[in-house]
Amino acid sequence: MMHTPEERFLLEKLAKGLLDGTVGDEREYRVYRSIYCGKQIRNGVPVSYRQDKPSGTTADGEPVEREEEIFDTEERKLEFLQRYGWLMKDKDVRAYSEKYKPGKKK
Repeated sequence: MMHTPEERFLLEKLAKGLLDGTVGDEREYRVYRSIYCGKQIRNGVPVSYRQDKPSGTTADGEPVEREEEIFDTEERKLEFLQRYGWLMKDKDVRAYSEKYKPGKKK
C-alpha cells in the first residue's frame, strides 16, 4: 500500500523511537473484577495491553503478567496512530489522528 508523505514521516518517527513511551493513562475498568488497560510504544512498536493489576511488579517482585495486542505492521502502526494519536504530545501525530476522529469527513 502506498503511504502519503505524512504517513511515511510518522512511520520514520516511530522507527527512530521518537514516539516511544506511554500513550495516555493506564485505566481501570471494573466489571466483575478490575482490569487495567493501557497503551505504549516500545522501540517504535505500538502495544495495547490488559492486565489484572496496575503496572509495576507484584508483591513478590515479579513483573505483572499482561495480555498484549502488538501493532507490528505499517498498516497497524498507522491504525494505532489514527485511533490513539490524539492522546500523544507529538503535534504531528495529534494532527494526523484528528483527521480520523469519529464524525470527521475525510
